[in-house]
Amino acid sequence: MELSILNILSIVNVLTFLLTILFTKKERNKHYLKYIIISYPLLVNYALPSVNSFVLITLLFLIFFYKGRKFNYSIIPLYKFLIFIFIIVIITGSILYGEKIDRDKFIYISEIASLMIYAKILIDEFLLDRLFIFQLINSIKLTLVLSFVFLLAQFIFGPELSLSRTMNPNIISNDAIRYPSFLSDPQVYAQFIGVISFICFIKQEGKDKLPKYNYILIILSLVAILITGARAGLTGLIIGYLFLILFSNSRYRIIMLITAGVSYTIALYFKDSIAIFNRGGDLNDTYDFRYSVWMDAFEIFKKYPLFGIGFGNYSKYVEIHNPDQFWLVENEIVYFDHPESGYLKFLTEFGLIGLVSIMSIFIFTIISSVKNFIKNKDINHIALISSIICWMVGFYSTFSFGDIRIAILVITVLCMLISLNYYAEIKSVNIKNNLKIDSPLELINV
Repeated sequence: MELSILNILSIVNVLTFLLTILFTKKERNKHYLKYIIISYPLLVNYALPSVNSFVLITLLFLIFFYKGRKFNYSIIPLYKFLIFIFIIVIITGSILYGEKIDRDKFIYISEIASLMIYAKILIDEFLLDRLFIFQLINSIKLTLVLSFVFLLAQFIFGPELSLSRTMNPNIISNDAIRYPSFLSDPQVYAQFIGVISFICFIKQEGKDKLPKYNYILIILSLVAILITGARAGLTGLIIGYLFLILFSNSRYRIIMLITAGVSYTIALYFKDSIAIFNRGGDLNDTYDFRYSVWMDAFEIFKKYPLFGIGFGNYSKYVEIHNPDQFWLVENEIVYFDHPESGYLKFLTEFGLIGLVSIMSIFIFTIISSVKNFIKNKDINHIALISSIICWMVGFYSTFSFGDIRIAILVITVLCMLISLNYYAEIKSVNIKNNLKIDSPLELINV
């Protein structure tokens, strides 16, 4: 592997993790989770051939430092069942339609496995320590601040300042520049901003009000989404806001109206430099192009409806059967690795069974959380649901999981929501049985 600056940064990131965790005698699981979030911008690039920083850090942690938590996971049987079905789909699709394990396949396998390990450790630590949720939220907000700093640097020095190996073709258009910050794609960055902006509405344990710092982050998030020029991301943000307004109290409604008004005023002042105000010309062409790709993907699904064409096979499939689906990147033909939609990517590669198993995890969690909100009126449930909804809306036109950092972020929010649901279950058991239970682990034997 020829070393670039990005490779060197990734290697330094892994070595820094090893150095810091060696001096961490307690709570190493939490240290790993916090480090993943704090080093977020550097996780996607390769520290070794075909192994990115996230995968390498996760595997090293699992082998040498992980401390297992001994408790019965019977409290979440549905999640275990859905994940089991998803794994069966991956294996079946690979056997039926897959090819030998090449570099791309290895990358997919290692990333999926690492994400599952990460999610398991998250749930462990959240269930053992409710306050850790809020500690990790502070780290996530720091990552958002870093993205704004990088965005400002791109404004000054241009979008060529990047942590990606190549510049995405949709960054520079005839109408405007769409800034992606430290991510690879402005549409992906819009989903990143949208997800975290709703986390900023979460109140810390024991606090009645949001910190003023959060208001600033919410305003900057709205402005930044306009800068990305991502219509799907903006639509997701709006729908998430509407959901939050529907269930929140008057204080939150006033906060959202004020922040939206301030953000829009700032955006109008700089409208000549903001992409969302300068993308009128390509709307019809963009839609026609995406619609044709969506129809091609749907035809693939009809041929392989149950288990799909096998994970990681989309680019190989279209290279043979739909060779018009390509980008020209630095005078090189690069075939699409997704059909301009996250849901269609899952549908084509994992089939209907795979798509249903994945999305059922999200839907079941959201439904459970709404029920718990109705019982206990904890606005944090609604903030996290709005965060997931924002991502789900944008996902229809962008396969953002192509950047593993978005998968990490979404899984983190989902695990927070799952954990809050079980803490709400504890509260219900306490009230019903006149008990005092402090941890979901104690709930197993009740």
